[in-house]
Amino acid sequence: MKFFSNSIFALATAACSVAAQTPASPEMNWILSANVTPGDPIVVGPVPGGTRTILPIAGGTFWGPYFNGTLAPVGIDAGIVTPDNKFYPGGTAVLQSEDGANIIFKDNGFQTGDTIYGAVTFETGAEGYEWLNKLILVSSAKFASDTGSAVTLNIFAAGAIPEEAKKGR
Repeated sequence: MKFFSNSIFALATAACSVAAQTPASPEMNWILSANVTPGDPIVVGPVPGGTRTILPIAGGTFWGPYFNGTLAPVGIDAGIVTPDNKFYPGGTAVLQSEDGANIIFKDNGFQTGDTIYGAVTFETGAEGYEWLNKLILVSSAKFASDTGSAVTLNIFAAGAIPEEAKKGR
């Protein structure tokens, strides 16, 4: 019984010392940046949490270390503007790479200060771009200070970039 008690004590002590250590942050890798041009906002009206506001995506451009291209003028950001004037995005857009790949982009998030953060997913069946479907992605975005409407967006992947991504460039 004494062995059992000592073993439990040793395990508890080890667990406490491990729990006190700060874990390492994951490596973050830049995937792309974009300038997004929204259309005129469409106010849907009050919903739980704020006012649903649709920002049509009129176009834009993106660039990065793995691919470049444009935003097709078919997406929307069906976000919520809170009573304290914060924007909670819920966007879907289509990225069109310079070599013709169509990639669906989805972003959901929240605003803190003047920056909007989001969780991003990509979806594509385009040959050579399937690796995008497997990434864990985060975004940071800001409305342009001069107009308050255009959006600058940056997307980063957590962890290592797959080797097949590096073959395309």
